[in-house]
Amino acid sequence: MNRFFRSALFPLIVIAALVWLAVQTLSGHGHKTQKATYGDAVQLIEGNPNAIKQAVFSPSKHELTLTRSDGKTKITVHYPS
Repeated sequence: MNRFFRSALFPLIVIAALVWLAVQTLSGHGHKTQKATYGDAVQLIEGNPNAIKQAVFSPSKHELTLTRSDGKTKITVHYPS
């Protein structure tokens, strides 16, 4: 058993457990992310603007993040430059 702790396998298991814990902690609990295209986002905004609570543009990433009226569902799309 002592040999197991000195081997390279044990630190890898510890690192993998820490990474998993960080991902679980930092992920958005309670928020749904919906996959959509830029065209889908434009169609949603034009067709039903009341369905959108907030729109955030990130010009450096060419990204648009829409928050739906329920406040839980987010739609992130990349727009053309």
